[in-house]
Amino acid sequence: MPADAQVVAFFGFVHPVKGLRYLIEALARLRGAGRDRLHLLILGGFTSLALPEQEARAFRDELVAWTRTCGVARHVTITGRLPAKEVSAALHGADLAAF
Repeated sequence: MPADAQVVAFFGFVHPVKGLRYLIEALARLRGAGRDRLHLLILGGFTSLALPEQEARAFRDELVAWTRTCGVARHVTITGRLPAKEVSAALHGADLAAF
């Protein structure tokens, strides 16, 4: 992402009920309204007890497709599960957190 990006970070297990589709849609609307530097950083794993591996993969694919549909694929980074130090650094570098 660009060094001057305004980063909105989501951290946690990624699951369909957590509203990430809406967050991606909001990013598209805000960028369309002149907030051109916004970038969404999704930090977290998809596979959990609540979302088995096959469903997790399908949901990740769905989110990636939704970023393309909304026209913000280049402005969304999905990291997957990261070590604690990397998550901490990413959250410290973010301008806003969405939970």
